[in-house]
Amino acid sequence: VYVMIQSHRYLTVRLEAIDRRRAAIHEAGHLEMARHFGVHGLETSIWPVSEDDPNHDIRSGSSWFGQMRYPLARPRISQLSEIRRMMIAVSGAMAVTVWRGQFEPEPDAHSAVNAYIDDHGETDTDQMSVTDWDMSGCDRGNWTPKLIRSAERAYDLLRGPLWAPLCQTARALIREGRVTLAIPHLWPGAPAGRRRSVRERSAERRAHSLKRQ
Repeated sequence: VYVMIQSHRYLTVRLEAIDRRRAAIHEAGHLEMARHFGVHGLETSIWPVSEDDPNHDIRSGSSWFGQMRYPLARPRISQLSEIRRMMIAVSGAMAVTVWRGQFEPEPDAHSAVNAYIDDHGETDTDQMSVTDWDMSGCDRGNWTPKLIRSAERAYDLLRGPLWAPLCQTARALIREGRVTLAIPHLWPGAPAGRRRSVRERSAERRAHSLKRQ
């Protein structure tokens, strides 16, 4: 009995660790794709789901949640082209797809995306959350041809040049629980993601006026 209890505890800890990494990879996918398109002022975080929460299900990979927030994003997500918005929206799911298949023969993007759609069906909220679908501009589970093309582009980028920075961001999320992509024009030394005060904005305008004189 003792061995069975210890085995169960080990399995639980192991599954939670895997799910934490999945959540980190997912959120890092969104963040790195947004960074790729020059968007700053984003914050992403992951957190454990309480065991009392009805959504908590370690066996289905629902013991950790994550979210990317972008109220201060510059440029605004809504100002990006439709394709770029779609690519950011699907990047969480595509990052997890790349991660899960990294020890298998690498399929082409078209095959990987179609396999993902076949596996998750038309009511996909496992990797594509409600907010992801909202950002994509498509109804939940409605994989339009344009959304599929966006997912294929995102898959290629995440499997290629964005994979190394994505892994760094994911490790930071696992370690810290939160990662902020600061707005470059914030005054030097400002905490990332914080708004400038009225006095600081006024000082910046005066400095800018002096430079123009």
